[in-house]
Amino acid sequence: MFNEPPPPVIQKRMGFLSVTAICLTSIIITAVVSTAGLGVYGLRVVDKKSDNLVGMLGDLAKQLPELRDSLPPALFDAIDDERHPEYRSNIRVTVKRVADEKRDSFCRAVVEVENKGDDTISMLTLRIVALDKNGEPITERKTWVASPIQLDDDWRGPILPKETRRFAVRYFDADETASFSQEVTEIRTWRAYDDSQDNAPKGLMAIGKRLTSTDKQPVDAR
Repeated sequence: MFNEPPPPVIQKRMGFLSVTAICLTSIIITAVVSTAGLGVYGLRVVDKKSDNLVGMLGDLAKQLPELRDSLPPALFDAIDDERHPEYRSNIRVTVKRVADEKRDSFCRAVVEVENKGDDTISMLTLRIVALDKNGEPITERKTWVASPIQLDDDWRGPILPKETRRFAVRYFDADETASFSQEVTEIRTWRAYDDSQDNAPKGLMAIGKRLTSTDKQPVDAR
């Protein structure tokens, strides 16, 4: 009875699906652990460098007047502007469809923008949507109506007070396009540099004043 051989142990090989599932599980676990480790390390780096970044921005803000004075006039005038959505009521924008004589299957969108206010428009962008006969959108174009400085192509320069700008946006499918709709997506007006030195800081000057207010010197709350 004691001399009987032990029962044989049968080892079955894992199938292809089992091996694939184990490998994928290992890869996913490794990826999760690695991502978590990188995230923790990144947070530690950001925490250590945040004070240095704030100090650097403060130093940069203090030097802005000197940096501005070193720029060419066309550039330092261009940065003295501000977003002014309320100025939208002082402009008149019209877009009309015009057939293209050189290309029969295309048409143009003729844009006319009148600056009726007393400010100089330093940036104005427009979204033009081509509509079919049912008023449904077909395609769209984005264009610069005004830019801080005048260069080639779409950089048309600022629009002075009481001036009107006209230009054409081409091409659209003439067979499908019946009309256009327009949307002002950005409007900025130019302001004098001296205005940034008043009691209502703007732009990067405001950043500099907020950062320097963290110094040990008391800050006047008035």
